[in-house]
This record gives sequence, structure tokens and C-alpha cells, in this order.
Amino acid sequence: MIEEKLKTVLDTLGYSVHPLRKPQNKPFPVIIYKRISTEKSRTQSGSVDLKKARFQIDVYSSTYQDAKTIGKAVEDLLECNTSSWTLSTVIDSMDMEEDNVYRVKIETYIFDTEN
Repeated sequence: MIEEKLKTVLDTLGYSVHPLRKPQNKPFPVIIYKRISTEKSRTQSGSVDLKKARFQIDVYSSTYQDAKTIGKAVEDLLECNTSSWTLSTVIDSMDMEEDNVYRVKIETYIFDTEN
């Protein structure tokens, strides 16, 4: 599955990586990923194997600087990456803060032949 590939790639950064939400009692910083949508590719002659999955990756940290630094590392890792799938590209990022927890939200497309 593409989620397993994404986790493996994000694990190379050396931070705690989890799907959907931060586990309780897990210290910051932490990276959370979730699939937003998957589009099947089509041509005039029908479907093709290539799929475009949109993922949201959130970096949470207790400091703004750490969130920004790790967020930049995630963006650099995923931009034009072809190591584990056909291609990934970053499409958006945003900085947020709530209750002294800093978050960098990154959205990316991953193109691959697997779901």
C-alpha cells in the first residue's frame, strides 16, 4: 500500500511517524500522515494503472522553529521524489499554532500504480 511506502520514506527523517493522529503520551516532534483522496487516471481508451493520491502530512512540535525545520525536511524529501513510487510533489503548506503546539501542514500528491 502507498501509505506503507510513505511511512517508510518519512521514517528516514528520524522522527516519530504515525497515521491519522498523534498517539497519546507520544512526545513532540511527531509527523502524522493521512490520505485525503485518490484519483484514478483515465485516457480516452479507459483506465490506466497510475493513480494520484493526495496526502496531508502534519508536523507537530512544541517550538515553531522545530516545526518549520522538520516541515522543510518533509517538503524537500517529497518534492520530485521517485524513490518508492512513480512521483511525488508538494502542492501546499501552511503554518498553524493552537495551545502552544506548532504545526506545519503539508499537502502532497503521490503518483503510483498501487492504491
